[in-house]
Amino acid sequence: GATAPARQVADLLSSADLTHVSNEIPFAPNCQPQAETMTFCARPEYLETLRLVGADVVELTGNHNLDFGARYALFSLDLYDEAGMGTFGGGRNAIDARRPFTITHNGNRLAFLGYNQFGPEYAWATEEKPGAARFSPQILQADLAQARAQADLLFVNIQHTESYSPVPLPRQMADFRAAIEAGADAVTGSQAHQPQAIEFHGGKPIFYGLGNLFFDQTWSAATCQGLVVRHVIYDGRLIASQVIPTVMGDDCQPRLAEGEERMAILEMVFEASGWE
Repeated sequence: GATAPARQVADLLSSADLTHVSNEIPFAPNCQPQAETMTFCARPEYLETLRLVGADVVELTGNHNLDFGARYALFSLDLYDEAGMGTFGGGRNAIDARRPFTITHNGNRLAFLGYNQFGPEYAWATEEKPGAARFSPQILQADLAQARAQADLLFVNIQHTESYSPVPLPRQMADFRAAIEAGADAVTGSQAHQPQAIEFHGGKPIFYGLGNLFFDQTWSAATCQGLVVRHVIYDGRLIASQVIPTVMGDDCQPRLAEGEERMAILEMVFEASGWE
C-alpha cells in the first residue's frame, strides 16, 4: 500500500511536535515508473506516506521537483496546501520559493529556510515558473536578516553538491559555515545519499547530510543508512539535538538501527566529524 515505506519509522517521526521532511519528487495522477531514467514522480495516494509520519513541514529544495514539468510541481504544491502541510525551499516562483515557513509552537517562534545550490538550472524557480530557491550566500544573508525579526530560531536546509562520502566537500563546508555566520541556528544538508559529518560552528550544529530515508538505493550499505535528527527546543532556544540512525532493507522500508549496526553508523559519522 501507499504507506508501506513509512511503517517502521512512523511512530518515531509522528511523535514529534513538529515533523520536517524533504521531498523532491512531484506528485502526478498519471505517474508511471520510468526505470531507465532518473526522472521521478509519485501517485497522489503516496502523500499518505507523509501523512503517516506526521509531516508538518515539507522541504522542496530538491532537484527533481520539476521532472514532470511545472504543471505537476504546482499540482504538488496544491496537494501540500490541501493536506495542511507547510512548505519551504521551493514554491510557485522565485519569490515564493525564498519565503520562509514560520510557525509559533508552544511559544517558540521558528523559521525554516531552504535553498538549492547544485541545480541544474531547470530546477531553480524563476519569476515565471515554480522550482527550488536558488542558493547564494548573498541571498541567504538577506533572507536570514529578514527572518530574524519573525523568529527566535532559524533552521536552514541546503541541497548542495552530492558526494558519496561521509566527509563533505570543501565548498559545502564553506557554504554551511557561512550560513551559521549569517545567523542560522542549525544548518542541514539535504543532498546526501549517505550520512555525513556533524560539526559545531560558533557553537551551533551543522548536519552536513542525513542520508536516505525513503529511496530505492539498496545497492550499498552506506546508501541504506540515514539519520533522523530530533531537536529539543525550550524558551526560544535549541537546547539539544539527538541523532537517531536508520537503516533500510531490501524492501526499501527504513527502520531504526539497533545494536552493532547503530554503532557502526554513529562511528562512521563521528570519524568523519573528527570526533574519534
